[in-house]
Amino acid sequence: MFSTAKRAIALVLVAFLIRIAGAEENSKEFASHNCRYTLPANDWKWLDPSTVPQAVCMAQSPDGLIVILTIVPAKGLAIINDKFVK
Repeated sequence: MFSTAKRAIALVLVAFLIRIAGAEENSKEFASHNCRYTLPANDWKWLDPSTVPQAVCMAQSPDGLIVILTIVPAKGLAIINDKFVK
């Protein structure tokens, strides 16, 4: 049979693998846009972004707050600096 130490290591490994699998469900990567969004908490859920034009993803909190990630191409070459935000 397995020793107590081997059982403990096996349980830790299983818990770690379950946590990794859960983390993957909480994050979505959008390689074509070079970005990723991770839900801020485990009680948030993904929504279907196809209902919003140019939406990449949508998520909703338990109290109804909806976050929509959109990506709009910049016209021309834009330099993001202090002058850009003023």
